[in-house]
Parts: sequence; C-alpha cells; structure tokens
Amino acid sequence: MGLILFHFPMICYIAIFIKNNRERK
Repeated sequence: MGLILFHFPMICYIAIFIKNNRERK
C-alpha cells in the first residue's frame, strides 16, 4: 500500500504530461 502512495504523484505527473502532449498536436 505504501508503494502505491509513493507512485501516485508520479502517475499524476505522467497523466498530465500525456494530456499536454495530446492538446499540443
């Protein structure tokens, strides 16, 4: 469970990065 909490911010960051890439095209 602690591992998921640790990776959560990274997942959010990746999700935002993908969203920005999609809007760019």
